[in-house]
Amino acid sequence: MQQLFNILENVDSTNNYAMQKIHEGMAKHGMCWFALNQFNGKGQRSKIWVSNPGENVILSTVIVPSTKFKIHEFYFNAIVATSVRNVLQSICSPKVEIKWPNDIYINDKKAGGMLIENKINSTQWRWSVVGTGININQQEFGENNNATSVFNETNQKNDPIEIAKRIHSEIIDNLNNYNEAFNSTILEEYNSHLFNKNEIVKCSINNNDEQIKILFVDGEGNLHVEGFERDYLKFGEVIFYPRGN
Repeated sequence: MQQLFNILENVDSTNNYAMQKIHEGMAKHGMCWFALNQFNGKGQRSKIWVSNPGENVILSTVIVPSTKFKIHEFYFNAIVATSVRNVLQSICSPKVEIKWPNDIYINDKKAGGMLIENKINSTQWRWSVVGTGININQQEFGENNNATSVFNETNQKNDPIEIAKRIHSEIIDNLNNYNEAFNSTILEEYNSHLFNKNEIVKCSINNNDEQIKILFVDGEGNLHVEGFERDYLKFGEVIFYPRGN
């Protein structure tokens, strides 16, 4: 019998592993793989996600998306982001926030993020692999001064496997229970925890330095702002600078 929660000792990328299981016909909705060590992890914008062995959440979950998400695609992302945030907030006293579109920040520093990769056949959204990487017990991040962990912000150790199981359960339950009637509530929750909301931030847009005020994210996943020639931005158009730069 196939287990939903599976632990890998060592893997290049849990997202790659999960996608391979889909190709092999060995995956089903809700299955996930947690890695104790990942040596070629994926991040947003083709970045590498580096994690100390056994100290963090490295998790990829296979989802068969509801057909409702074809019309409301961003709500899939919003549900995943808020699910992860809620689990972490339950073990953190500092405020846990979502940096648009799906990074997790604690005390103005990045503690992790989600990478969602989709498999589409003949224009039909068949599968999603939800990759979740969260720094739990890792304390050192080299020259990356913008990274942090749950331990660094709370001075408390946690079991990454138990947190991963809670994240997996929260994501699956919330996606399974999705109803279009919840859209306004989902969006309200996402925006209530939006990092830098109503603040002026420095960023790069089309290779030009800008200062914009972050307002909110709409149901299409666009970031609404003030101080730019357009009143919203799409993912991939902007690079935010860490505070102090």
